[in-house]
Amino acid sequence: MRDGFNFQGVETDTRYGSFGHIQGSIAAGARSGNWGAFIAGEDIKDDGFRDFSEAKIRRMYADLGVKGDGNEFHLNFTGADNIVGVTAAAPVQLLDLGWSRTFTSPQTTDNKMAMVSFNGSVKATPSLTFSGVGYYRWFQQNHIDGNISDAEECAPPIPSGAAANTLCLNGDNAAQVFGTGPGVNADGSIPSDIAAPLGSLDRTSQDANSYGGSVQGVDKSKVFGLGNQFLLGASYDHGQVAYTASSELGVFGPLFVINGLGIQLTDPNEIAPRNLTTENTYVGVYFTDTLDLTTDLALTVGGRYNFARLTIEDNTGNDPQLNSENTYERFNPMAGLTYKLIPGLTLYGSYAEANRAPTAAELACADPVNPCLIESFLTSDPPLKQVVSHTYEAGLRGKLAALNNESRLEWTAGLFRTENDDDIITVASTTNGRGYFKNAGETLRQGLELGAQYQDRRLMMYANYAYIDATFRTANTARPIRTTACAFRSIRVIACRASRATGSRRASTTG
Repeated sequence: MRDGFNFQGVETDTRYGSFGHIQGSIAAGARSGNWGAFIAGEDIKDDGFRDFSEAKIRRMYADLGVKGDGNEFHLNFTGADNIVGVTAAAPVQLLDLGWSRTFTSPQTTDNKMAMVSFNGSVKATPSLTFSGVGYYRWFQQNHIDGNISDAEECAPPIPSGAAANTLCLNGDNAAQVFGTGPGVNADGSIPSDIAAPLGSLDRTSQDANSYGGSVQGVDKSKVFGLGNQFLLGASYDHGQVAYTASSELGVFGPLFVINGLGIQLTDPNEIAPRNLTTENTYVGVYFTDTLDLTTDLALTVGGRYNFARLTIEDNTGNDPQLNSENTYERFNPMAGLTYKLIPGLTLYGSYAEANRAPTAAELACADPVNPCLIESFLTSDPPLKQVVSHTYEAGLRGKLAALNNESRLEWTAGLFRTENDDDIITVASTTNGRGYFKNAGETLRQGLELGAQYQDRRLMMYANYAYIDATFRTANTARPIRTTACAFRSIRVIACRASRATGSRRASTTG
């Protein structure tokens, strides 16, 4: 990041484009003696080329630093307030009527973030330096998503004790729909003739508070007369997230906009409101040591121990299957060699392992028997294994300089191969619009990366290329999913048939 020590002056940027695109940014930096200050802000507005796809991006960064006698400290702030409109896919039949058309809205995401961090480094001796960073971060997200509703009139015979002409999910009498609000029956069931065609407004929210930090020391003392750099560090991160989800029954209006009816759905369980609290704690201890075996050959070895604890608590008392505590730990080794072939040309190779613990959202949506609206209505918490990767890399790095180093060309060419054990993927359920996460065994990502950058006093150019071959190495069976086929005429959906292996249903909607 820029600061008052590496940037002084004022920089502005203004851009205009199609579909109401307006963008402006400003950055300013100054230095006075041992102090430096920097601030930057950006504002972007874009109407989008699709209906209801307006976006507004507002973000800023500020830094205050001081340094002297080999020590340096910075206090900085990052903030953002963004809203993004419709970004989802649309049926090709609808796009044939116009590329601006969208299928089901609103679909908006509102993100707010504020983070304060403090970092510094202290040169304790000519060969020993300590550094660290600490932060506090607040993040809030509100998402609203208009969808087709799976609710339809219960198939006869009507369940015993139930009101006539009531709604069920997919016509299944065992999944009668209940709610609160205007027009519902005395027992909470929802009449099937309350409105048509039906949709839903699904809302989710996250309110996250996190904090943490890391400290490390670097010692460059020689070992047996050989150049050496030893690094030892530790990190701690803790976060707490309040998560909610709810669904409101609605009806389709013009342009497939879903208008809420004020009826909050409370049953069956897969669409019932959610109110969860998750806590995530991550601890890491790591080291690396780079030893110059010769003036041209350097060996690096290292490793990192990771510990993660993730807890999920249901605040409603209605979904105890979501309550859980999961812990993961692993030590990941690494090793590498670099060899200077000639001045400006280096050969490198390395091997490293890494692990990733499942997220709370993945853990709370991992039951194939009880799938969820992905990352919305979390259902249950069976365990998932952590993902472990094994990465091999080899390549060349080059650097050419001319005119007293006033111009230089740097380039890199490398091959990589990453084998993942117990990779986590999303699997579609037999129920339309629902799915779950699972461990999919081994996956492979391998390929080639090329890059070059030229820079002189006035000009900087760069180019990068990557080829990635990603494959599954373990056989997985995809569940059959229900597909939807819709016939469009003019701007009206005249028929929409959803079929499953067990049967089909028919509904009509107007756009």
